[in-house]
Amino acid sequence: MYDLVDIKHIIAKIIENRGIEYTEDDTLLNIDSLQFISMVIELEEILDITISDDYLVLDSFSSFTNIENMITDIL
Repeated sequence: MYDLVDIKHIIAKIIENRGIEYTEDDTLLNIDSLQFISMVIELEEILDITISDDYLVLDSFSSFTNIENMITDIL
């Protein structure tokens, strides 16, 4: 199982690998549909989870904190 530090590190790596910038208040910037879908797929693969349709809205991915909260809810 992953702890919160692991989850934060995984999310940060996935965001940075896609060239997505985020500000100090954790708001993601410049996210397009391909980045969104590839983030979902990689999160599912790395964490061995399934992100339900309820979470597949941009708002769930609008900030680092929202992604972290979503993953914590799923786990």
